Amino acid sequence: MPSSSLTETKFPCSEELTKFLEHLSAVEGRSVNTVKSYGRDLRDFFTFLKEERSFPIKAAPSRIMRDDVTAYLEHLGSRRAIRGGAKLSAATLNRRLSAIRKFFRFCIDYKICDTDPTADLKGARHESKLPVFLTIEEVEKLIRSIPGSDLAGLRDRAIVECLYSTGLRVSELVSLNIGDFPSRGDTMRVIGKRNKERIVFLGEPATRAIGNYLRERRALKHETFHDSPLFINLKGGRLSQRSIQRMLADRATEAGLRVIPTPHSLRHSFATHLVQGGADLRTVQELLGHAKLGTVQIYTHLSLKDLRERYLDAHPLAREEIE
Repeated sequence: MPSSSLTETKFPCSEELTKFLEHLSAVEGRSVNTVKSYGRDLRDFFTFLKEERSFPIKAAPSRIMRDDVTAYLEHLGSRRAIRGGAKLSAATLNRRLSAIRKFFRFCIDYKICDTDPTADLKGARHESKLPVFLTIEEVEKLIRSIPGSDLAGLRDRAIVECLYSTGLRVSELVSLNIGDFPSRGDTMRVIGKRNKERIVFLGEPATRAIGNYLRERRALKHETFHDSPLFINLKGGRLSQRSIQRMLADRATEAGLRVIPTPHSLRHSFATHLVQGGADLRTVQELLGHAKLGTVQIYTHLSLKDLRERYLDAHPLAREEIE
């Protein structure tokens, strides 16, 4: 059930928004973070309708027209982001439009309204950006730089090893319990987006790092029950996503890396290095838990680089001019 903070009654369509968020959670099984994200985006849209388009608080979805949606998107396109003074990205604009579109599809399905003002709207065009990733040498440097002399160091090394070995999302990592860690073998079942289960593999370094961490936890009398969090903070509670982001930034700074990685950077590194090693995109898609093959197409950037280098090395006239 979404919290009341997501559905304050200070903007139009608040009752319909409550029903929509409950549908996402109870019927579609979306994660708490996904529901909150939809709530934030739609609250912003409805607040815009109230403040900039003079919508009354009791206005229903049927009052919203195509021009209201386009005005909102134009407003977002000209609005400056709080950080860095940059305009909102095309990806952000498309996410907002997607949230509005999904809300109206819900309203139509449940007979709340009979028209979709987003039906013929197209998203903003944007250039594909290559993912930020570490080189193999940088991953190794990061891992080696984390001291294994105390529980925090053993934990942080285990986290980095686990993220890089499996390609897990940070949300998937923090939800792991000790019982999810395989006592035998190298396979681990994880629950990803939309409650979809998939299999990931733990390499020997990751298995060893997690095992070392858990042994130290037991020695220090921390809880290690089947349903205990796999990774804990200093107080014994489950680590948050934000805590892992901060830890990675601190450890990368200490290691002197050229870029400060995020958990998602390690996920990108995992996929990039698989492609570099010859894995096909279908395999990468399955391991990452992506629903569409097109989502992983971006990782071919590295295989193309390898192909070019092999061409330059092999072709007799690729590098030298004929005299």
